Amino acid sequence: MSCSISGRWFDDLLVRCECLRIENFIDKGGETAMTNHEKRKQIIPWIDPEERVTVHFLDEKNLNAEVTGTTEELVDLAIETKVPHMKQRISIPLRLTEISEDLGHYTRDPERPLKHRRLMLIINENRPPIIY
Repeated sequence: MSCSISGRWFDDLLVRCECLRIENFIDKGGETAMTNHEKRKQIIPWIDPEERVTVHFLDEKNLNAEVTGTTEELVDLAIETKVPHMKQRISIPLRLTEISEDLGHYTRDPERPLKHRRLMLIINENRPPIIY
């Protein structure tokens, strides 16, 4: 599969991320190739209060979140809101989640080696409403 890249750099980056997601995680039948167990194995290293992941919902994109935990069925997130120091804490079923990499962000923890990408969770539903 080949993806062409043109236009602004941010649009190019989104196309690259989308191409990576399609090439790595969709099999020839068009079904998601990853099981919940495989998704969980990729999420577990990101359970760290010093690291952030990127979250895309159907209605909102490029949200920063902290992964606070995971089970065989759910991933727990603390999503940053527009109110400082207040996070939206939600649990999302892994069956609604696709895993990819965000090439537009890097890791934050200065004690660890720098990575020029971070985990991206693509959630196939709208963002739940924020209750303040």
